[in-house]
Amino acid sequence: HAEPALDGNSYTYGPVTKVPADQSAWQQWQALAAAREQLFAELDETSEDYPAAIAYAAKRAGWSTSNWKISKPVSVADPTPPNATSTDAGWKNATGLPGSISGRGARGKLPGENQIVWVSFDVKTPADQTLDLTFGGSIGSHILLDDANVPVAEKDSIDRVTEAPLRLSVGTHRVRVAVYGQANLSELEVRIANRWDPLAKTKDWSACSTRQRLRMLADDRGPLSDRVGRDKAAPLDRSLAIAEANFTTSLIASELPTPRPTRLLSRGEYDLP
Repeated sequence: HAEPALDGNSYTYGPVTKVPADQSAWQQWQALAAAREQLFAELDETSEDYPAAIAYAAKRAGWSTSNWKISKPVSVADPTPPNATSTDAGWKNATGLPGSISGRGARGKLPGENQIVWVSFDVKTPADQTLDLTFGGSIGSHILLDDANVPVAEKDSIDRVTEAPLRLSVGTHRVRVAVYGQANLSELEVRIANRWDPLAKTKDWSACSTRQRLRMLADDRGPLSDRVGRDKAAPLDRSLAIAEANFTTSLIASELPTPRPTRLLSRGEYDLP
């Protein structure tokens, strides 16, 4: 139990946000954001595009995931994905996923060097669509889809996480993610998202942020795939996704609700009982 500060001050915890890690990253992010705004300034957006885009988004809004499981750390000497009923794999419910596992909740679950942790889940799609899967781990971490043992995506960079498109047909699919360990790995992250969900929710293209609109424009299976400028949207979207993956957590500074009085301490005051 910590005693209150003698001068009446104490630490106050505030909200956190994700931001670029340093000045260079901030400059890169600002340049990418400017390029995004310039792209939309050049696009010939017309209201004729909106009904088709809204209908496309609405048809794909009913996707869902289930049956999230995580294996115990296993040796990289056997990279074969364990059977879903294998007792040797130590399958457990993946509490915290989709999302991230860290801190106390990650004890015994994170892969160390020369280890793999498998994450398995089912995804159900109401139509042919592309979902974006974000996952972490070291280089070599990869995604397997359904019964195939050939990765549909593999992490090939030292970035904290990477994002990969899952091109899915209508129906239910099994996704398995191999998260390779590394020294001092403090978090296991696996997330999945549909870039068209914001439009399905608002039913208003202009109500979506420029980042959200860029993501939809960059979808090569979407109704805007033939738009002039899409060739610029896709690489810009990837660059922004990589930059976001390397964001760091920062506290948000805020003023105290009421100012705290300050005073000079008397000589030897901290020695008093």
